[in-house]
Amino acid sequence: MKKILICSNSCIGLYKFRLELIEELLKKSEIVISTPFDDKDIINKLKNLGCKLIETSVDGRGMNPIKDFFLLLKYFFIILKEKPFTILTYTIKPNLYANIISRLFRKKYIITITGLGEAIYHKNLLSKILLKLYKFVGKKAKCIFIQNEDILGILEKAKVLNNNYQLVKGSGVNLHKFYYNEYPEITKNITFICIARILRIKGIDEILNVFKKLKNEKYNIELLVLGSIGEKKYETILSEYQKKGIINYVGGVSDVKIYLKSSHCLVHAAHSEGMSNVMLEAAAIGLPLIASNIPGCKEIIENQKNGYTFTVGNEKELYDKIINFINLPYIEKKNMGLFSRKKVEKEFDRDIVIKNYLEQIF
Repeated sequence: MKKILICSNSCIGLYKFRLELIEELLKKSEIVISTPFDDKDIINKLKNLGCKLIETSVDGRGMNPIKDFFLLLKYFFIILKEKPFTILTYTIKPNLYANIISRLFRKKYIITITGLGEAIYHKNLLSKILLKLYKFVGKKAKCIFIQNEDILGILEKAKVLNNNYQLVKGSGVNLHKFYYNEYPEITKNITFICIARILRIKGIDEILNVFKKLKNEKYNIELLVLGSIGEKKYETILSEYQKKGIINYVGGVSDVKIYLKSSHCLVHAAHSEGMSNVMLEAAAIGLPLIASNIPGCKEIIENQKNGYTFTVGNEKELYDKIINFINLPYIEKKNMGLFSRKKVEKEFDRDIVIKNYLEQIF
């Protein structure tokens, strides 16, 4: 059997968004996965599927020349030893460093660009280095999968791409796992839900400030916040907001479906995204959406049909959109949720994404 090497910066994201692809690949190939062991339960699940796992430390935030050199060296020895037929890479550092080595060994490799990171928008030395590296690895790639049109525009402007790319709508959503749920009745409170790692870049400050104002104005609302804390300062902030009854902080959870099913609207205020998987999952279950109008979010919302978009970072606009939603009759809220489901069925089915990958790999 041919051997496929998959390189990622997190086993959690890999399992959550690429599991169905991995299962398909295992039917025809031997799978080796290079990833941090950031969740032992998921690592065991991947091993039980039949994958070989290689622990690989990837510092996903910032550039440390020493750590990055050792990561490059790690990929060199993995590829030298495993001799894969094809290499699939996800996220920035595996995309760049693993494929510098892939190109060195003249291996077939496929890049997936889910996002370019916040640094790319600053137009500084770091952004220039990133684009130069992407141009180098992209030149010999079998295919580059790009997850939204704005990323495509940046890469085309920087002349990173040849004709070896495909535009795909994110990782898609598993419509069997995230099946439509009858829209919940509203007995007293309208339940909003925010699912994101607790980071400034995820727009958590805007969401907290707006819901504090709404609570002070005595609206019958509830905000569920799901996600692990990524920046220490938010431990205190979330605790204070919880005590004041502004939010219900649940923390990180392995399965968000039960919380989505009891909610009436997803609020997502991220400053940058590749393609928001959280929004796709919420839409598949049948929720209306309120999100920042950034690439990776705006593609999932048709304004006033299945939700609203607002200018990223603009608390007043976010507040206004939430008020608009609160004031909608129940049947219009429900119809927004139905439109969300129909949209993801038509445009974001994960089976379509998997088919695109299989065509490039085999």
